[in-house]
Formats: sequence, structure tokens, C-alpha cells
Amino acid sequence: MTKLIVKNISVVIEKKFLIGDLNVEFSSGEIWGILGDNGIGKTSLLYALAGLQKPQKGQILIREDEPQPIFEKNIYDLTIKERARKIGLLFQETHFEFPNSVFDTVMGGRYPYQQHWFLESWQDIEIVKSTLKTMQLEKIFDRSVTQLSGGEKQRAALATLLVQDPDIFLLDEPTNHLDTKQRLRTLSLFQRLAKEHHKIVIMVLHETRLIRKFCDRLLKLDRNKGRQLASLKKIIK
Repeated sequence: MTKLIVKNISVVIEKKFLIGDLNVEFSSGEIWGILGDNGIGKTSLLYALAGLQKPQKGQILIREDEPQPIFEKNIYDLTIKERARKIGLLFQETHFEFPNSVFDTVMGGRYPYQQHWFLESWQDIEIVKSTLKTMQLEKIFDRSVTQLSGGEKQRAALATLLVQDPDIFLLDEPTNHLDTKQRLRTLSLFQRLAKEHHKIVIMVLHETRLIRKFCDRLLKLDRNKGRQLASLKKIIK
């Protein structure tokens, strides 16, 4: 079982207090929704959990109870490849800098498992092909990502994250640019990954009906006297 353990973290960016004294434990098989007003710190929290924004204080630990012996490390003590095998982040907006094909872009998600950059195995190729089909991108695999629509770019970003296959998925508004059918299909996919493959899924969503439908637990960020406070809740369906 994997756990992401947050111990008393505070996040301050440009002297703005965002997250204060947060303690929470995320476990394998759980789907968490993060809810809160714009600018309250939801994205900054995901960046901290991903190791991209170091908290002002506190610790973020990854703990593995199996196999023995127990593994426990601060995420900032992991190498880049070790962290990428444990934690994957979907950014709120997708910007592709290079005009690579959809196939090559998604293959980039296999980097944590490759000994040398651009030296993919047959297994990597099969994983990418299967994921492109899952995300309904197989017919445009050779198109440049700079020529994709907003929804296609989002699905390409999701496919890249899926082939990364981390233990912990951090999703910043994963339904951006997707139509209703694609939204439900995508969230159902991550629900299966949590329940059947024992992943941890933590996602920022603005639609409370989607949180209620797909999430087990809620982390709500609120302002109180100029400070952001977090409340935890188990969702009753």
C-alpha cells in the first residue's frame, strides 16, 4: 500500500500565505477532490505534493508498506526519475513547446523507465499504442501536437500522464476542454485506476456534482481571517 503523508506543511508564495499547517494522509485506492475559491491555493498545493513547490515548513512523505522492508522518504530526497515513477502531475493548461507528433509526445511519459532518452523498448511502444487508443487518439497519432484542438491537447496530456503510470496522480482540472461524454469517460478511467490498480488520485475539480460522483474524500480550502484553512470530509454517496 502506498501513502502520501502531509505533515504540517505551510505554503507561502511571494509573501502570500496560501496553505497553513495542513496535515492529511492519502492512501492507495482513494480518490480525493480538492475544492475552493479561485486563488486560494489549490494549484499551489498540487505543486507542493508533486515536489515542484517546496513548502515553507513541514514534510511530504511517500510511504510504501509493501514489499518489506517499509520504504519511507521525503519526496524532495527522491531523484527526478524516482519521483516521476511515484508522482505524476497534470497541469491546469497544456502548452506544447515543440511540434512533435502525438505519438512522440506521449512517449515522453515513459522517460522515468528508460535508461537512455529516446531509447524506447517494445513494451514502451505497446503501452503508448494502447493508451492512445484508450484516449481516442490513435487516428491522429502522427499529427503535430501544435495542430490539435483544446480537447485533443487535453487528451494528449492525459495520455502522457497515463503512460507514466505513477502511484499517485495529481490532476489540476482534468476535465478542461473536454465535452460532457469525455469528462465522464476520463473520470471513470481514473476511478478504475484507483479502485482496481490501487492508485492514489487527487484532483482539483470545480463541479461539486462530479466530486460527489467520483471522489471518496474532499479536501476543501477556505479563507478565515485572512488565512487559508483546510477541512477534510468523507463523501457520503
